[in-house]
Amino acid sequence: MRAAVVWLVAVMPSPANLAGYDGSIYIPAYDGRVYVVSAAGAVVRSYATAGLIRSSPMIANGQLIVGSSDRLVYAFALDPVSDQSPANSAWPVYQHNQRHDGQYTDNVITITVAPLGTSVAIGGTINLSVTATGPGTFSYQWYKDGVAISGATSSTYTKTNAQASDSGSYTVRITSTSGATTTSGAATVTVAAGSLGKLSALSARASIGTGNNVLIAGFVIAGGTKSVIVRGIGPNLSSQLSSGYLPDPTLEIYDAGAVNYTYSNSFWGGSATLINAFTAVGAQAINNGSSHDDALLLSLSGVHTAVVRGQSGDTGVALAEVFDADAANAPSHLTAISARANVGTGNDVLIAGFVITGSVNKSVLIRGLGPALTAQGVTSGYLPDPRVEIYPAGSSTYTYANQKWGGTAQLLAAFNATGASPIADTNSNDAALLLSLPPGAYTAILKSASGATGVGLVEVYEMP
Repeated sequence: MRAAVVWLVAVMPSPANLAGYDGSIYIPAYDGRVYVVSAAGAVVRSYATAGLIRSSPMIANGQLIVGSSDRLVYAFALDPVSDQSPANSAWPVYQHNQRHDGQYTDNVITITVAPLGTSVAIGGTINLSVTATGPGTFSYQWYKDGVAISGATSSTYTKTNAQASDSGSYTVRITSTSGATTTSGAATVTVAAGSLGKLSALSARASIGTGNNVLIAGFVIAGGTKSVIVRGIGPNLSSQLSSGYLPDPTLEIYDAGAVNYTYSNSFWGGSATLINAFTAVGAQAINNGSSHDDALLLSLSGVHTAVVRGQSGDTGVALAEVFDADAANAPSHLTAISARANVGTGNDVLIAGFVITGSVNKSVLIRGLGPALTAQGVTSGYLPDPRVEIYPAGSSTYTYANQKWGGTAQLLAAFNATGASPIADTNSNDAALLLSLPPGAYTAILKSASGATGVGLVEVYEMP
């Protein structure tokens, strides 16, 4: 009489950034690993079990499944964007049926836009969504901490008047009439007392040259009209730089898509109104009322660009700044800020500062673009390998960094949610980070990973 064998399922997440394996061959071996061999014949990945493997693997619903002699069935999670489609060949599955036929299936669901975590103030609204492709008609079920949420059966989930008890890990299970099913990765939702964090200021510092080698700061205002302070600083940098600052900056404000500027300034004038406004937002004082620094107090809405250049063709280091000058409870807010300039080496890197106010963490998308600028008309001279580093205020050590963003589903979903321009090449050298940051001041430094130079763009988007 043969002893019964009990098989347990061990779900083992695989490393991220698996890309381009569709069509590769998955080969099990007696060393307990499944090796992934590309069409070019190179071993590109392996998956380890605890015993030798006698059965053949299969791919279904985004997982590589294989049985091992350690009496476990392993289900390795593949990348949700690149690797959910099975390879284009039959998969011989040991004892799939009495004839030991192979099995191949394209009956899979691919999540193209995953749910994203968020931070919400008590009384606010939780908004989660998912987008997927695949055969048949989909049905949905949302879960919080593994428990199904009653009535949450659409591709979106909304919870108004959120409370601390609504904090947790949210997933959604998608089931098709074709029989396929898949579950999203977890989205962490935090609901906390206090005011929701928001972007309240941007500063960008770079070396200004001639012609098109200017400093460009973009900002987006949503929710209505907002009072903002926009400054172009050169001589006031003398407290930080003994020389090399831009001696006579001029500041120009452009509406979205406009060729001609709407507002400009080349001499701030030392007015009491501006001085009081600087104090109210915590901006550094301009010590000399007769300096050639620039400042404007404006009421704006929508998308705008601030350009800082040398008024007489001079060059040097300059600072562009945008401050939210409204009350903390104003309905309008800054949703995106960016800075574009020529990125050099040493002290000539692009330095962007941003401030998050409030008392609850804010989820932000931060990008450092170089190659992706070709889609914006910069077909040459862009920074070839941007690296972005994030520093908390007062720290000389970065807490987050990225180069080569990797094309992950989470970042693709963040681009879609914020309205950020797409990065067509998921293998590009552009940089991107999705972070949850506590209120405070931060610096994002954009540089070349290899010491190269070129035009670069750093962006900060608040997650909705």
